[in-house]
Amino acid sequence: MKVVLIQEVENLGIAGDIKDVKSGYARNYLMPEELAVLATPQELAASGARRERELHRRQQLNLEMESVAASLADQLLMPVKVGGAGQLYGSVSVTDIVESISNLVGVDIDRKAINLSSPIREQGHHEISVRFAPDVFAELTVTVFDDSMDPAPGLDFTFEEEEEPTFQGAIAQIEAEENEIDGSEIPSENSDDPIVDDEATKIESDKGSEDEPNSTDETEISEN
Repeated sequence: MKVVLIQEVENLGIAGDIKDVKSGYARNYLMPEELAVLATPQELAASGARRERELHRRQQLNLEMESVAASLADQLLMPVKVGGAGQLYGSVSVTDIVESISNLVGVDIDRKAINLSSPIREQGHHEISVRFAPDVFAELTVTVFDDSMDPAPGLDFTFEEEEEPTFQGAIAQIEAEENEIDGSEIPSENSDDPIVDDEATKIESDKGSEDEPNSTDETEISEN
């Protein structure tokens, strides 16, 4: 089936192009989505002018969006809520990125312009591709970071990955803590406090009691 495109269709053409497509594709997708019309004599006659208008529009849009893309300086800062373990509360989606770019440049960006395979769920630098205009593409670094920080725009972040604790490391840590506790109970060799031997003290006490004269016995001897 022959159709005339009235909007750009990816991998097919731009407005004003005349294309031969399968009838099912035309009737079930292109026409219901108002992307194309049936190639009637009237539409065919108007297709040339339609295409010229589209080319002019694209040229103007390319010029405008080139400066917009340059204003981002290839980096987009995305502050997010981060938990104690460094994990994000939620994720950074295409919608979040579109909203952030639109707020920065003051121009509405189509969601389809963002090439992001899956939501971002970790802090750090993430590379994405943005199609600002039909012929204007930009590679951006999306930097996701804790919103409790107060960075200057364009700050180059560095993220250190925390090492996962191992079983051997955990055992070594426990042993070190036990040795530290045991060591604190042993008196220092340089300590001035005497070491008291409880058993020796008890023996000396008993011996002293045996040597001490009985006052009652001495009194009886004196009276006799």
